[in-house]
Amino acid sequence: MENIVDDLREKATLHEEAGHDDGVVDSEAFHLPDRQTHDRFFGDADVVKVERVRNGGLKLVHDQLFKMQRRVLWDILKSASKNLFTGKSIINVSLPVRIFEPRSFLQRITDGWCFQHEYLTKAAEARDPVERMKYVITFVVSGLYLKCKQEKPFNPILGETFQGSFPNGSRVMLEQTSHHPPVSNFFMEGPEGKYKFYGHLEWHAHAKTNSLDNCEERGPLNVEFDDGSVYTFTLPYSRISGTMWGDRVVEWLGSLHFECKRHSLTCDLAFGENKGGFWRSLFSARRDAAPSDSFTGSITRGDGSIACEVHGSWIDFIEFDGHRTWTLTEVSPEMLLEKEDPLPSDSRFRKDLVFLGQKDMEKAQEWKQKLEEIQRYDRKLRKDSNKGGMAFKALCP
Repeated sequence: MENIVDDLREKATLHEEAGHDDGVVDSEAFHLPDRQTHDRFFGDADVVKVERVRNGGLKLVHDQLFKMQRRVLWDILKSASKNLFTGKSIINVSLPVRIFEPRSFLQRITDGWCFQHEYLTKAAEARDPVERMKYVITFVVSGLYLKCKQEKPFNPILGETFQGSFPNGSRVMLEQTSHHPPVSNFFMEGPEGKYKFYGHLEWHAHAKTNSLDNCEERGPLNVEFDDGSVYTFTLPYSRISGTMWGDRVVEWLGSLHFECKRHSLTCDLAFGENKGGFWRSLFSARRDAAPSDSFTGSITRGDGSIACEVHGSWIDFIEFDGHRTWTLTEVSPEMLLEKEDPLPSDSRFRKDLVFLGQKDMEKAQEWKQKLEEIQRYDRKLRKDSNKGGMAFKALCP
């Protein structure tokens, strides 16, 4: 099995070096609102390039990082194949910190919320339920392109928290409430309590030969306003292709579902390959096919009538009956500010993150392994405690 993995690795390397076009996409320049947005959400603009793929999605170019990630993935695959025959577990394998960014997934979650100052504020001011739903939809769609960074965040520890605020005064709090499955709860409150954004996210992904498919942050997620109305939505899934060879491309696919029960409003936005179902997929190879980053849908009332049509692209705009509420280059995201005196359980106090931020790779790796060992031990204690509790209940009906 090890030899098979080595052969595959060698062939993939030779394939790329020979310039074959498998996994290579046709792309063009992509212009972000400003340099700060590029550096914060994608990495140093002098190192990381972002391009728009003509068939849909964003292509990221970061040769040094991607080569490093691929070496690690091949090593993990080789280790896993070896352990299949020796009977050893790969659970205790600790990924090298050099492929991580110095942030926790709790911090990473908030990247998609950086337009709340613009669109949730407008939603709170709107009194017409349909207009309010338009701005909630715009808030969600406009933040998707900010969630494409390719450095891996650290997995949160059970009980880990993160606190921050946005320049407009919105307060943010998150906590990791489950380790397996990984669940993160969050709460954001707008200025003067005009809106609240809360829910939980459970992360899922499926690895394929050269992609991560069905990367989901399962909700539901809720936006509540001061009149008591609640707008609930679920996120689409993402696909990251080019994990082992070829170009690295990020796409958002599937559908976005919104609902407001109080006002009997729903909206379903169909992304990419989900649009048009079977017949669209049959002709998707046509040159004039819509790119996968485009979406269509409608806001529908409880009686089945259509309040308005929706279309756009998560990369650069969204329109409702021809009226554009968001354009990529016209509105810049607000950066989240870290709370000055957070709880002791805050992500920023993790030693592995601290040392990685200081570029001390040796100590960062050492602390990462220590924290992983502590997590495994704590999990064992909880498991043993649950077994004991069940036995106690059996004795005391």
